[in-house]
Parts: sequence; C-alpha cells; structure tokens
Amino acid sequence: MKSKMLWKKIAFYIAVIATWQIIGDLNFWPNEIFPSAYEVAEDLVYSASDGSLFYGIGTSIARLIVGLAIAIVGGIVLGIFMARVETVNQTIGSLVLGLQSI
Repeated sequence: MKSKMLWKKIAFYIAVIATWQIIGDLNFWPNEIFPSAYEVAEDLVYSASDGSLFYGIGTSIARLIVGLAIAIVGGIVLGIFMARVETVNQTIGSLVLGLQSI
C-alpha cells in the first residue's frame, strides 16, 4: 500500500518536471522569465560547485535572523508599552489586534 502511494508521488513529480521542461523548450517566454528545468538544474549545480549557492543561503539565513531579532525586540517593547501605558493600549491596541489576523 505504501509502495503504491510512493510510486504515485514519484510519478506526479516526474510529470511536473517533464511538463516544466516541455513548456520551457517551447519558448513561449524568454529564458530569463521561464527557464527550462534542465537550465535550472544546470545553474543549481554550477552555483553549488563555485560556492555562491551556499553563500547566498548563508546571507538569507543571516537576514532572517536579524529580521526575527528586530521583530522580537520590537514586539516585546510594544507589548510592555501597551501593558504599562493605557493610552498606548487604547490607540495602538486595535491596530495590533488587526495585524494579528494577518
């Protein structure tokens, strides 16, 4: 049973990649907008071999950590202000409540 489901998943992803390759080869759009699957794989291998892929991943993770730290500190400061100063809670509280749903 699990083997059959695994083969369905593999077949699905092969079909997705094959469709992507076929659409890319038809050149409906320029390669800069819609490259083929082969070109993407080729560029992935090249950027991994010269180290730029890992440098880019490291840069993205560093930006993520900095952004998360800013958000945590800002949220803590805003939360303390909202708890301590009633005017802040009455004015910004509704905005914070609205943003929680996003």
